[in-house]
Amino acid sequence: MMKLPVVLVILILIACAGLAGCDKIQEFRESRGTPTPTGASQATPTPIATPTQAPASPTPAVTVPPLTSLPCRFRGSVQLDGAPVPDGTVVTVVIAGHSYTTTTPSDYGASTYAVTVTPPPGVTYSPGTAVTFLIAGRAANQVSQWELGGNVQVDLSSG
Repeated sequence: MMKLPVVLVILILIACAGLAGCDKIQEFRESRGTPTPTGASQATPTPIATPTQAPASPTPAVTVPPLTSLPCRFRGSVQLDGAPVPDGTVVTVVIAGHSYTTTTPSDYGASTYAVTVTPPPGVTYSPGTAVTFLIAGRAANQVSQWELGGNVQVDLSSG
């Protein structure tokens, strides 16, 4: 599920590094200038063959979500009144009036939660938007912030 955002970030970084590298190569070439021959005879430069590119075959269209809709994952431990909560305790993440719920599963470890928040179609959350939490309907003492594509650890407690 998180592979697509990671792949997109890597591709963007590679593209940016490649573009930056091309500028540096051109600057290097321009800074060197043309060498002046020191001997009496000058060789005629041999032309370099220019490779041709075969026409690209059609590739299937891939739908890539806009960067403003990447999910943010919140995870951590959960306690009520200083004690671990039982499996199945409802944890709710609230951001900009939207609620996302999950339950504490035993497969992540005792008294833990993990929820991936994906904005609904047409909705975007700005980085830094406040995120609040409820544990079994009670307000958690902790708050967090929305991070585009983030994986945020927030250990929750109430009481």
